[in-house]
Amino acid sequence: MTPGDSVRSQDNTIRALGIDSLTNYQWVHQLGAGGNYDKWGERAMMRWEGWVKEFSVSYYPHVSIGWDTNPRYKQAKPIVANRSPEQFAKFLVRAREHVDQHHLRPGLVTINSWNEWSEGSYLEPDQAFGMKYLEAVRDVFGVDGNGPTK
Repeated sequence: MTPGDSVRSQDNTIRALGIDSLTNYQWVHQLGAGGNYDKWGERAMMRWEGWVKEFSVSYYPHVSIGWDTNPRYKQAKPIVANRSPEQFAKFLVRAREHVDQHHLRPGLVTINSWNEWSEGSYLEPDQAFGMKYLEAVRDVFGVDGNGPTK
């Protein structure tokens, strides 16, 4: 089976199950952990257009906040370093542009995650960033859902 056959088989399975869209849950599942957040996100977003071309269902973009599972382990594990609400906001803008360019309805972007504290991937306010991650979502998508508030 060639790689193209594998994609066709996956697409056929998705359609046979009645699934009409795809997204991701966390960039680490595609790319692993390690490196800087900005490069990690760029690599993840480069895959979006490939999925649009490869699958016959809508692809909704996903933005991850970070990755650090070290609170769970005694020995150090790879992390995604140097995450920031500012870079996260830039990725949200790119996700929104993807939705708009592909005329996706509903206009949906998935985010990982609300409260994955033990994975270093959460929107909830903390001592390091306060409300900045939530404010980034508000600023990109707008308080009324119609666009930037700034």
